[in-house]
Amino acid sequence: MVYKILDLFAGAGGFSLGFENVRDKNGNPIFELFKAVEIDQIFKNRNGIGRHFTDIGSLYISTKKYTEAEKYLLQALALSDSIGNLNGVKEANKNLSELYAITEKNKKALEHYKQYIAVRD
Repeated sequence: MVYKILDLFAGAGGFSLGFENVRDKNGNPIFELFKAVEIDQIFKNRNGIGRHFTDIGSLYISTKKYTEAEKYLLQALALSDSIGNLNGVKEANKNLSELYAITEKNKKALEHYKQYIAVRD
């Protein structure tokens, strides 16, 4: 299901084209992820929200928007931990480890990698 998004910034030199072109690793538009978060919030699907936050964080890593990636991944980790979603905790820690390794925050990278391994095993 594809949702149309009202683009308040459309026009010459606006953000419209840039937003439409932002894709995840599989070529899917990121804005479907944000719509999915909205839907999960309506239905109070915290598992889904956590999963989508992890996906958004991963996408931001791939587009080198590291501050945004960290924000979403930390939210995913906190939410997944609070509801006991071990797979969510595992995936968020794995992505945080990758993010911190890329940004040369090695102590944090190692910490999250250890947490990822602990949950994985």
